[in-house]
Amino acid sequence: VPAPKDELAEEDEREVVARKLSQFQEAYDYERESIEAGKEAVAFLEGDQWEKSVLSDLAERNRAALTINHIAPMVETLSGIYRQNRTDIRVLPQADGDQFVADVLTHAIKQILSLNDFEFEEVESFEDQVVAGRGVVEVYPEFDSNVEGDIRVKHGYWDQYVFGPHRRQDLSDCEYFFRWSWITYAQALRIMPEAAKKALGLAS
Repeated sequence: VPAPKDELAEEDEREVVARKLSQFQEAYDYERESIEAGKEAVAFLEGDQWEKSVLSDLAERNRAALTINHIAPMVETLSGIYRQNRTDIRVLPQADGDQFVADVLTHAIKQILSLNDFEFEEVESFEDQVVAGRGVVEVYPEFDSNVEGDIRVKHGYWDQYVFGPHRRQDLSDCEYFFRWSWITYAQALRIMPEAAKKALGLAS
C-alpha cells in the first residue's frame, strides 16, 4: 500500500533514497528470473549455445563445438514480416469529435515519429520482444536544444528496466519503475567524481 501523500511530503532526502532503493530491490527480485532467462535467450541468438562445462570437456578432447544456429534466421524472418506489415497511424474522432482536429493530431504524431526514426526504433523493440520476451519504447521530453522541450521516442534496452508490482500487461496499475544505463568510468568521474573513485576503492 503506498504511503499517504502527507507522509511522503515529510520525507527527507535520505528517507527518499532508502525508499527508492527498497522499491528497486523489490522490483529487481521480482523480475530477476525473467531477466536471466532473457539474457540466456539473447546468448542463444548470438550463437552462444554450449554450456561452459561441455566446451571445456570438448577442448580437453580436442574436439570442435559445432553450433548450427536456427534461431537467428527465424528472428530475421519474423522481423522482416513485421517491417512489411507495419500499420499506418491515424487518429479518428469519436462520437461528435472534430475530424479536422483528428487530422492535425495524425500529422503531428507522424511528424514526431519521423523525426525520431521510429520505424527503426520500433523494429528493435519488436526484436527484443521476440527474443527476450520484452520490448520497450520510451517516450520522454528532451530540453537540450529546445527550452519548450522536444518529444523523443526511442528503443529502450529491455534488461535495463524493472517495474513495480502490477497485474495488467499494459502497466496501467504499476506505481513505479526504474531505468538505468551503463556509463564508462571517465563519464562517472565527470558526473560524480568522489562516488566513482569510491566504487573502485580509490577513495574512502
